[in-house]
Amino acid sequence: WGVASAIKPTQILPQWGGTGKQRTRSAQRKVTFGEGVSKKPSDVKPDSHTPTRPLPRLRKIHSAPSDPSPPSADSSSGDFTINSRIWCPTACAHDPSYSPSKLQSKRVCRAISTPPECPPFPAGALMLRSNSSPADTSLNCNISPGEELLGDNSASHLFPVIRGSNADLKSIEPLTLVRILAGDFAEQISNLVIIDARYPYEYKAGHIKTAVNIWTEQLMHEFFLKSIYVPTSDLRHIIVFYCEFSTMRGPSQYRYLRNEDRKLNEHNFPKLHYPELYVLDGGYAQFFSIASADCDPCRYVKMLDEAYREDLVKCQILKHQGAR
Repeated sequence: WGVASAIKPTQILPQWGGTGKQRTRSAQRKVTFGEGVSKKPSDVKPDSHTPTRPLPRLRKIHSAPSDPSPPSADSSSGDFTINSRIWCPTACAHDPSYSPSKLQSKRVCRAISTPPECPPFPAGALMLRSNSSPADTSLNCNISPGEELLGDNSASHLFPVIRGSNADLKSIEPLTLVRILAGDFAEQISNLVIIDARYPYEYKAGHIKTAVNIWTEQLMHEFFLKSIYVPTSDLRHIIVFYCEFSTMRGPSQYRYLRNEDRKLNEHNFPKLHYPELYVLDGGYAQFFSIASADCDPCRYVKMLDEAYREDLVKCQILKHQGAR
């Protein structure tokens, strides 16, 4: 009854026993609670936490373990498939051994709703098939599929391009430059400029024939951007950059010229004044080991040569200050 803590020691009910009349009289005996409030045992309500029969669990009906089908809903039975298992919300109702009371029937969880359908495709947002083929190149119909284009997409590269130490730049092998200097591409080239981006003391000690020493951005701007080169024919205007190993100074000058050229033609993309640029893979060090006869004078001085340590410091200070 849950009232044992409120009963005084002198008023404990007698043990149930005896005849039926004695049990009736004992049940009708008054029990005193607290300060004079009296109630009959029949008036005491049961504890609100009195346990009730637990709700039955939903029954799982396993499908074939090898069923790879995605979650789906059966409109006829209302069952919902999740991870190759069918959850049957109405399994309790179909179980003949289960007869829930009214209270329990109200507390039965609702059936798992089927997944919401995909929203309708927005009107007018239709996907149309492109009329162009994968190999369609409207800028230049003479370009075969797979060929790399110049910076302005006007044509393919004249020389075979390799993947050098700078993946974002176009590089050529030293032997390719040897062929260029030998005149193998003379009929297709109108102007060839070879840029030596090393410091002046390196350039004076030895450089590739016909190379120009442009080792700062200011010199690059005056040489190429102050007066724009205007081609007079359909032949190629080619610029080749290199430094000692073609890993830092030469590629930096390449990127500077390309970025400034893009700025000058930002309203006429992808047009460029100098679309065909290359970097000599391996730089002067590798070229000198292969074709030292094409160097003038025939000598190679390293940037970190101890004999030119003072010149190195001066050049680094001047380049950092932006002096020519």
